[in-house]
Amino acid sequence: MVITIDDDNFVLDQDFVGLHGVAGTVRNLRTYGSTSGWFNVCSLLQADHGIEFYHRGYPQALRWN
Repeated sequence: MVITIDDDNFVLDQDFVGLHGVAGTVRNLRTYGSTSGWFNVCSLLQADHGIEFYHRGYPQALRWN
């Protein structure tokens, strides 16, 4: 499991860390992947004007392909 957070994200009213207490249990959850082996978590967001943006650390060579 990968939990990604950053210091400039919006704080939610929910217990963000506590919601990850299901780690190690069997659950049916939606999963995501990519053919390159790198999944851009920002692809789940919608930006104005259809501009695609990428999470910090996403490989430059794979952007806008």
